[in-house]
Amino acid sequence: MSGWNQRLVTLAAAAIATVSSPALAATCEPATLATEVESLPPAWRSAIEALVRATSHEGHPWSCHGSRVALRLGGPDGPARLTVTLSDGSALERVIASPDDVVPVGEALLARPLERVPSPAVAPLPEPDAALFIFPAPGGEARRERPEEPRGEPRLLIDVLASTRYSGAALWAGGAMRASLPFDRWSVGFWGRFEAAVAELKPVPFDFLMWSGSVGLSAGYRVLLRRVELTAAFDPSVAIVSMDGGYDTPTMSASGAKADLRLGGRLQGAIPLSAAWRGLFALDGELGPMAMTSAHHRIIDPRLPPIPTFTLGASLGGELALR
Repeated sequence: MSGWNQRLVTLAAAAIATVSSPALAATCEPATLATEVESLPPAWRSAIEALVRATSHEGHPWSCHGSRVALRLGGPDGPARLTVTLSDGSALERVIASPDDVVPVGEALLARPLERVPSPAVAPLPEPDAALFIFPAPGGEARRERPEEPRGEPRLLIDVLASTRYSGAALWAGGAMRASLPFDRWSVGFWGRFEAAVAELKPVPFDFLMWSGSVGLSAGYRVLLRRVELTAAFDPSVAIVSMDGGYDTPTMSASGAKADLRLGGRLQGAIPLSAAWRGLFALDGELGPMAMTSAHHRIIDPRLPPIPTFTLGASLGGELALR
């Protein structure tokens, strides 16, 4: 007798715990039958009961919605009409041809999006340190380095170059400065150059000197954006060419200057040396269209050689990128 009492006490305690626990009392509300199933043929009755059982398993889109399902046959062998009434009162119906289709079609009618379960609060990750740990091969020591910050587009480029030039009758040496504003692949700017003839290749007056100063504009386009950056530019300018020379007598000496419009082209390469500095090399050429059309335009004084019609130059220098 005491054994039966102990069993009753155990069952009562389990029942009380089940009813009193809110987590177990209302975790899932399966679908219910809206029609009597005893009058259905065995195959159809088993199918609709299987559908109800499928709605009692948590974690599926068709389960735990508290809907009602009804199955009505049009004849002993079917077809049947499956009706699903949702918890909000709306109803869905489908014609079922076989008992094997009751469960999959019913699950499709009952399916609703699963509620997103809020994830547990996760502490935010600490702000990454600007430094990185570099781990070498086994046996070495880890070192802490700061990654190189990305460099933005320069706001201003300043070039300083030393140049040599050939003009047909003389070799020149000098220097140039350029300032340009880049945007995307294009750039615009202005420049100036001063040079002097260091060797004459044709006969000239005694004690002859010749020098030239140029100022101009520039429009460039970067045709290559790799380790070596290559820019093609159009460089129109105005050059002032000055000459001074004489013969054995002072009365034969002459001097003067003349302005000459020139159209030039330049191909310039840049090699990065640091975040702010780049090495430069360039080839350029220029032509005086007015001197080509009129021989008089090339003459400063009849006792002096004509001013150059063209020049070809090569330059080396550096570039400062201001950001």
